[in-house]
Amino acid sequence: LFHIRVQVDGQRRRFLLGKDIGLAKARVRARKKDSELQDAAGGFAGDRHVLFGDYVRGYISRMMPKKSTRRDVDILENYMDIFGWGELPLRSITTDMLKLARNVRLGKYGRAPATVVRELQIIKRMFRKAVLAGHLVRSPGDGVDLPPIHNARDRLLKDEELGRLVAVLGKLSDRVLQRVKMAYFSGGRWGEIDKVRWQDVDYDTGFVTWRDTKTGATNQSVITPQVRALLGELPQPVNRAHPVFPPVVAGCTVHAEFHAQDNACDPCRWAFRRLWGRVLATAKITDFRFHDLRHQACSALAGKGAQQYDLQTFMRHTSPMMTSRYTHLLDQRRHDTAATLADTGAGRIFGAVATRGPSGGGKKSAAGGK
Repeated sequence: LFHIRVQVDGQRRRFLLGKDIGLAKARVRARKKDSELQDAAGGFAGDRHVLFGDYVRGYISRMMPKKSTRRDVDILENYMDIFGWGELPLRSITTDMLKLARNVRLGKYGRAPATVVRELQIIKRMFRKAVLAGHLVRSPGDGVDLPPIHNARDRLLKDEELGRLVAVLGKLSDRVLQRVKMAYFSGGRWGEIDKVRWQDVDYDTGFVTWRDTKTGATNQSVITPQVRALLGELPQPVNRAHPVFPPVVAGCTVHAEFHAQDNACDPCRWAFRRLWGRVLATAKITDFRFHDLRHQACSALAGKGAQQYDLQTFMRHTSPMMTSRYTHLLDQRRHDTAATLADTGAGRIFGAVATRGPSGGGKKSAAGGK
């Protein structure tokens, strides 16, 4: 066994490096662990009275994971401002305070459980770093349960509802209608559609590339004839780094600035949310989100006989379990397909003949046999 002994916040601590790994690898891991401890200290090594706000700022500047987004930074800053923790000692933050913050975010602020889970995960990770650095003996986040997430949705529009939606969008906003069509025919999410650029559209290979997706990965979707026709209606600039879809807010002055940072435009997203509610009210449609267009398309594909792997590819799910919600549609399709055998010539012939029962004296044939 190889260990490393270090002085952390005035205390000697020992960390396991591994077993049967060899001296060279143990030295590499020791250097890595030492670097982690220095980063976890956040510039406050030896300070047992560091303030929560100061530690958060140090954590943001030095220790946040590389895949962290501006939204992750905003979460930590919002908790300082909303709950007034910035001037409190880091050691004074308790489990009960985190539980209260969780309940307030769910209740008073009406945040979705998935949003609160994301917030708590970020805060818990920060506290674990503080424990590693010796600022805390125990993380206050260890005793905070994450709220359950029940976000499975099966809201699908009927044909008449879909017709009303398209008709209203055609009158109110062609720009939103373009995004709706792209979401249905490509399976793209709102943020992905808003950020896609012309350089991501490759007509030669027949794929559109989605960058910085929900999972942080880069993946592709097929350019279907419907998507090709939609893109052909849009003006194509000389600079292919420009976004494919024009801003929802005509003349938005900050649209380009957000895209320069590979982010979706916030003013356009807020304007879209207001407009989407207006569109649904005018079309007399309830409980339908833009994201449901993905499920609408996937359900239609399942009804047409697409297999689970095909659905997973279309939705760009990383795991087949995420596509399992459409299994009942696939099963129904299998039943319907098998039932069509009765409409074939052989099916009608076999169906007209009665078989004998176990006693060997079956009923007379329906075809007139004696």
